[in-house]
Amino acid sequence: SGVSVDGSHDDLIRGNIIAGNSLNGVQVIDSENTQLLNNTIGISPFSSDDVGNVQMGVFIDGSTATVVGGSALYRNTISGNYVYGVYVEDSPDTIISYNYVGTNLDGSAARGNWASGIYLGGDSDNGLITGNLVSGNGNHGIYLYGASVDNAQISGNRVGSNADGSGTIGNAMHGIIIEN
Repeated sequence: SGVSVDGSHDDLIRGNIIAGNSLNGVQVIDSENTQLLNNTIGISPFSSDDVGNVQMGVFIDGSTATVVGGSALYRNTISGNYVYGVYVEDSPDTIISYNYVGTNLDGSAARGNWASGIYLGGDSDNGLITGNLVSGNGNHGIYLYGASVDNAQISGNRVGSNADGSGTIGNAMHGIIIEN
């Protein structure tokens, strides 16, 4: 992986270009209070070359209170990865907010992740997915799966549009799907 946080607390990953790794761009495992801010994950800010991470852009498993984004000021662009953009499993209180997932840096064109843009599953209670642009992905935009994903909130996202809402950049399947 490009960045691996394993069994740690209160870490900040900020302002990095994380692309072309043979596993995940960023993986957060068994950790608490990790923040991912202002990163470009899976695409290059300097060219349109395909430099996606071979697995997930961001992989979060068994962690608590991870923040991906947080506000428009701290937006990550997570695009062009070969599986999911953001994959969250068994990680309660995860916040995914104000990111561009599946588009180029300015949110005007597709640079989709090959599977879904954002996946939340397992025991990932109280997840918050808000304020994101989730467009151009090869499967669903936002995918919640499993009986143990309780009290999730999905609000205020632009799903299937460009950043300013004036055009469409559809996801290949559902914009938002919640399955048990």
